[in-house]
Amino acid sequence: MKKTYVTRPSVPIRSKFNNYLNYLYRSRMLTTKGKFVPMLERKLKKVLGVKYLCLTCNGTIALEIALKVLKIKSGVLLSPFSYVSTPNACNWLNLKTYFTDIEEKNYSLDIKKIDKNLLKKIDCIMPTHVFGINANINELEKFAKKNNKKIIYDAAHCFGITYKGKSILNYGDASILSLQATKIFNTCEGGAIILKNKKDYLFARRLINIGYNYDNTRNENPTEGINAKMSELNAAWGLALLPNINKIIQKKKRIYEYYLKKLNQQKFIIINKETNNNYNYVPVKVNSKKLKDKLIKKLNSKNIYPRKYFYPSLNLLKHLKGNKLEISENLSKKIICLPISDEIKINQIKNICDTLNNI
Repeated sequence: MKKTYVTRPSVPIRSKFNNYLNYLYRSRMLTTKGKFVPMLERKLKKVLGVKYLCLTCNGTIALEIALKVLKIKSGVLLSPFSYVSTPNACNWLNLKTYFTDIEEKNYSLDIKKIDKNLLKKIDCIMPTHVFGINANINELEKFAKKNNKKIIYDAAHCFGITYKGKSILNYGDASILSLQATKIFNTCEGGAIILKNKKDYLFARRLINIGYNYDNTRNENPTEGINAKMSELNAAWGLALLPNINKIIQKKKRIYEYYLKKLNQQKFIIINKETNNNYNYVPVKVNSKKLKDKLIKKLNSKNIYPRKYFYPSLNLLKHLKGNKLEISENLSKKIICLPISDEIKINQIKNICDTLNNI
């Protein structure tokens, strides 16, 4: 029986990708000063509705660059219901990480639960827009402004997501986008930083490019920096895939709506029914960890492989040493993401729904 995984990366039409490959073979411009990375940056700025965007080799290093650009030096307050790369990026820069519990309605930081004693230890708040659901942006930004803290949004899931009529990536001092293979739009591996102002944007470009001014020749002394550049090959993949993005989203929307129609909503709560959705995830909440494990075991027996998102709650990981956070820990035991891709067949989704409904 064919295996069905939680996701299957979207790929460009091969002939379109080959056109870019042929140019790379002829030019041998594979990185640094090639034309595909800036070309993809320009196109993404237009598609996403953002002004200051830098591409990087992955989303984790994009977080690190944003922390360096905004001169975060002491500690970062994070959501425990997120992917481990978020606190790991902070730790890699020797920044202390602290967690506070989440709101059950949007799965992101609850400012009412922030320990006021932490405010002396942090200079940055890093909420996550989980599954593309917006964090409580209004309250978070008021809180950050009042307490003189920077905000970096982990918006890894947020390609194409809007909030109050504009891209959700425009909020905060910076937002981070992942372009990894499992995302709705991918460059195989990749990431992007979206910044609020031009000064930070130009500094980020220099940091990404080993301390050199990306737009000029290298007849200069470099500043601090690291090699976080996206390769021309990854950008070529993105350029070939980008024209298909609306079709990919529409295909996934049909699958998502089929889940909504067929899955027993009295047993399983599908998270994020909002119209503002890029349909890259089908997160489902059940009543208990016991039931979740039973569902996963049954689906696995049929070669269907959902995924626990996010488990365990990050505050429980040994290297992060967080305090007890009841809501995050509870939700992490009850949520799984069901398979969705632009190639999955309706009969496969029917099989998944029938299996779940019968338990």
